[in-house]
Amino acid sequence: MIKAGIGMLLETISDALGERMESTYSKKIKDEINKIENVEGAYDLVVHSYGPENKIGSVEIEISDQLSPMAIYRTTLIVREQIEKTFGIILSIGICVKNTQKGPEFDYEQKIRALILKQEHVISIHGFYTDFDRKKTTFHAVLDFVIQDIEGYNQELVNLLKAYDPSFEYMVVMDINYSD
Repeated sequence: MIKAGIGMLLETISDALGERMESTYSKKIKDEINKIENVEGAYDLVVHSYGPENKIGSVEIEISDQLSPMAIYRTTLIVREQIEKTFGIILSIGICVKNTQKGPEFDYEQKIRALILKQEHVISIHGFYTDFDRKKTTFHAVLDFVIQDIEGYNQELVNLLKAYDPSFEYMVVMDINYSD
């Protein structure tokens, strides 16, 4: 009885403090999201559990730059409904727009993507956006869970980008791979 009580206490403390969700669980959720029409990727999944029946979370979905606002909204509603029905999770959904148009923006993204993905500990990038008029580029870099000095690593990536093209300002959002 004491062992069971200690186990329940540790589980409650673990839930309250937060811990990384099981990789298989997060992959199932992302796979379900990626099956939905117009979704081209699911990123930054975070799920908070407030007991077995109460889960809320957030995710960013990547969608084509060719979708209308109504199609985007419809897609977010379908994602929200499907994940609540399948997993019992109420999601907030952020949007990342995927550049699909050939041209300077697409070419620039491909060059930056290739440069960043060669770096150790960078798993993927998403949410890429370049504003050529303002000379600003922003994207999310998903990092290994092992990175300790996130600010230092961010500065390394920005310095690398500045060496590539010093005329731009870069904002790299560091995403730790919390879910899988």
